[in-house]
Amino acid sequence: MANGPTVSHAMANVVVVAADAERLGEYRAALRRAHVPTRATLDADEAETFVSGLSPDVLVLDRGLPRLVLFRLYGLVREDANEPPVQVVFVGQEGQTGPSDHYLPGDPSPSNVAQRVTELLASGNAEPEEPELAEPDDLVAERGAEVATATTRPVAPAEPPPASSSRLRAGRRAPCEPLPARP
Repeated sequence: MANGPTVSHAMANVVVVAADAERLGEYRAALRRAHVPTRATLDADEAETFVSGLSPDVLVLDRGLPRLVLFRLYGLVREDANEPPVQVVFVGQEGQTGPSDHYLPGDPSPSNVAQRVTELLASGNAEPEEPELAEPDDLVAERGAEVATATTRPVAPAEPPPASSSRLRAGRRAPCEPLPARP
């Protein structure tokens, strides 16, 4: 899945699809300075190959790309139900969709885009803390004490429910009552 180390020394892929050659070069330079391995292209077909073959961690879709290209690439990463999902950064666009979609409205600089990508990679590489579980021996001892306590308590005989509780009141059905014990 990866082609080089990121700033957090984890492996990651970033695919950048730009609308013009100058902007593409600026993205490459900004991401290189941030030590983020990147595949960048102007070609929609090549981008599709990158997305399909690399399973990137982040897909950057530059402003000015034709809508058809945006929808095609976005659909490609969303149809593949990877865990965790591909983070998609829409540069120069506003919107609000899923938690894995990020919008940078206006005309953000390539260094701002690179900063956002490194933040996404860092948050994706963070190890979630696992809750501390009790040791099996502790659970057995705990359960044993509960069972012992439950078996030593005297059990009071059940009182029969009042006769009126089995009737229907105001269209409501009374709760089910246990059947009397057989003699």
